[in-house]
Amino acid sequence: MRPLKGKLILSFLAFAVLSLGSAGAANAGSITFSTGNAIDLTGTGFGTRLTVLSLQNNGTETGATTFVAPLGTGDSTNQDSLLSIAALQGIGVRSASEVQLIYNLNQQGNADGQIANLTAATATFYDSAGGIVATASLTSTFTAAPFNQGNGGSGYIATFNFTAEELVAINALFASGQGFFGLSATITNANDGADSFFVRDGDPSTAPIPEPATMILLGTGLAGVAAKVRKRRKGEPEETV
Repeated sequence: MRPLKGKLILSFLAFAVLSLGSAGAANAGSITFSTGNAIDLTGTGFGTRLTVLSLQNNGTETGATTFVAPLGTGDSTNQDSLLSIAALQGIGVRSASEVQLIYNLNQQGNADGQIANLTAATATFYDSAGGIVATASLTSTFTAAPFNQGNGGSGYIATFNFTAEELVAINALFASGQGFFGLSATITNANDGADSFFVRDGDPSTAPIPEPATMILLGTGLAGVAAKVRKRRKGEPEETV
């Protein structure tokens, strides 16, 4: 009975490992957008942001930037570019958590009054040989209106949800400085464009540093407060204006 029991245990362990492997392979990442998660940036125009995909067509816009088609497919424009990890690092992105993808919606919708629908979007990280390292796809159709129109000026921020294994793999790309980031998307009810997706550094620790004049004013104000506190402690009368 002991040999049979051992075989049953080994069979169960093998089944468990295979089951976990299948579940991990099926559990890809996801992307969500929300009208409440938007950003308004200064400056507009192509070239002011790191554009990964830009679409322009009436009715339905669809296109992609992939490892085999780095300059885009379908309705994509000449602004498209498969982004290298080195290019992302060049704007300050150092890890998966700092990749901020923005849906820069510019058009109002088609002639029947409907506004644009983002019906599909898939972000893909590739290794240097073109192997897929991680993917994240839109979970449901996102319908929204543009605000502060202008390429590179504003948009809706994507929320990524990668698996733990994918995060490790993506961060390995950043550690090596090798690999690429691409995107595919489909927009319906379009009447003009271009509607684009660009990437920026989403790390809050890299927020702009206050200009010197602002720092001087702040320092002056703090010095004045400190002087009043000292006078009160010494019992000296405060100056009046």
